Amino acid sequence: MREDVDRYADAEDVDCILKAVDAIPADLNNTCKERMRDYYRVPYQWLDDACIAIPCSSMLQKHKKDPLSLFPQRDLFKMYMTDTGLLVAMDRNRLLQFNIMNGDIGANEGGILENVIAQHLACNDFGGFYGLIYHTVKDVGEITFVISQPDGIIPVMVISGKDYTEHKALNRLMNTKAYGLKQALVFCNGNISRDKHDERIIYLPLYMIMFLLPKNIMDFIDLGDPVGDLNRYWEEHHTKNKPAEGQEQTLEQ
Repeated sequence: MREDVDRYADAEDVDCILKAVDAIPADLNNTCKERMRDYYRVPYQWLDDACIAIPCSSMLQKHKKDPLSLFPQRDLFKMYMTDTGLLVAMDRNRLLQFNIMNGDIGANEGGILENVIAQHLACNDFGGFYGLIYHTVKDVGEITFVISQPDGIIPVMVISGKDYTEHKALNRLMNTKAYGLKQALVFCNGNISRDKHDERIIYLPLYMIMFLLPKNIMDFIDLGDPVGDLNRYWEEHHTKNKPAEGQEQTLEQ
């Protein structure tokens, strides 16, 4: 990776890019992961373009009363590695890889698990144009990730340890009626279950992140309903450009 940076980056940018990469493992282990940085300047944009790192921007929301939207606050974000194995190899603790293979992640568990989930979300195309999003607002707290599905916005938490049912920030977020949240996912070391106090919160084992995929908006449209019948809409609004007889295209085609 270092050789690639030295080969493909502009000579004057190589040092700062490598320093930015070296900072990622330490940033993930800090209690406060928020870092004020200019997203559009080297080295972070370069790392994103080179698919070495995954940017995760804070949701653009300054007050709890504001509606939830997935627009990013570009100058406030975190960086994850696109390769979690490489992230672990970069850690200065040489025993970390050995400990992980033996099921003992220790103090680094939170940051590594977040990176694993971020890597899967990005691979499963949840990043989209803006990249991944996390949520942090005063009086609410930090939510690891926020994703969008056709049926609404879904908070996603990554919690290590046995106390995965303790999530004050998520509870405050779900209890804000103005948001109208219908579901939240907590990836943890537990089994599949619902929260005892809020059935909208679903606990899932970590490995199940591979099954979290973007839903198809067509699954939410009733083609038998006159308003939702897309074929009829197509006929009514595209009569001027209607193909010649025998060349009709259906929505399915």
